[in-house]
Amino acid sequence: MKKGHYLFLLGFLSSNPVSANAPIVPTGENPVWAVGGEQTSGQTISLITAPSQYDVLVTDVVFSITGYAGGANSCVATIRLNDNTGNLLASYRLASRDMVNYGGGISPTVISHTYRAGLPIAAGNSLEMVSTVSCGGLSYSISGLKVHP
Repeated sequence: MKKGHYLFLLGFLSSNPVSANAPIVPTGENPVWAVGGEQTSGQTISLITAPSQYDVLVTDVVFSITGYAGGANSCVATIRLNDNTGNLLASYRLASRDMVNYGGGISPTVISHTYRAGLPIAAGNSLEMVSTVSCGGLSYSISGLKVHP
């Protein structure tokens, strides 16, 4: 190859190292956000509001339930992530392990999930979580990125 061909190839390879489908994160500030805590049954809580200039992506979620219903009853939790306009983004269900002593199977008590593309919340909108828990409480950790719309 001639010298000019090498320069063209080098310029082409270095001009766009990021996939066209990858989200564009803002520069000059930390694009990462995270929230966590505990929630009781029936509460609707606002987790994060996307700034007016950025969308927000949920990239990681961890949910766990604690508590023991006693007897042959298992603890069950249903979790919904919505935006503040009412759009359902994701729904999860957990069941406790207390059926082990009564010959039943072992159900998960933890959900830990990483989304490849993320759950989008449009600029200016909020991410809300509502849960129904039959006993004990729900612990959560949710994180993501701020991205350009």
